[in-house]
Amino acid sequence: MSEQNRKTNSINAQTRRDISEQTGAVEAEQTLPYQQYHGHHQYGYYDPRSNVSPHEPGQNQYFQQPMDLGLRFEPRVAAALSYVAFIISGIAFLLIERKNRFVRFHAMQSVIFSAVWIVTTLGIGFLMMTVGMVAAIIGISLVLQMIGFVVNLVSVGFFVLWVVLIVKAYQGNKYKLPIIGDWAEKQLDRF
Repeated sequence: MSEQNRKTNSINAQTRRDISEQTGAVEAEQTLPYQQYHGHHQYGYYDPRSNVSPHEPGQNQYFQQPMDLGLRFEPRVAAALSYVAFIISGIAFLLIERKNRFVRFHAMQSVIFSAVWIVTTLGIGFLMMTVGMVAAIIGISLVLQMIGFVVNLVSVGFFVLWVVLIVKAYQGNKYKLPIIGDWAEKQLDRF
């Protein structure tokens, strides 16, 4: 037995004695949550009657249980959160949530909406740069001002739509964007 196992077993024996003194011998003999011994959450339970250290999961039957890594969010909260970090949170919720179609729809719509927002912003930026160089060469500053206004208008429009999507998802509405929402539903059937 290694030194670490001896220390752990010694601590576990002392903890069992303390629990036995405080609550009675019957409760001390029951299987207790791992977190009760170590102060942090683990998936599984440690059986104080065994001589196996809880740090050796392969030897303890309680650690043989599959781990559930899914997050415990209310569906409407998870759907709203799928929009918060744009494409990253959308992909994360697509990978984490496998059962709830409402959350998966909003996660997929978030991914597609974010991609459209990024491509549109880059496209308009490239267009503004190209037209701006031509306008600067020709000497037409009014064109630059109009392009700047359109870029700002599009950016504000995407931002407002993003906020609306978050709010609608939080309210529990399956708010579908005209083209993106239909495409998101079709993509969900493929995953």
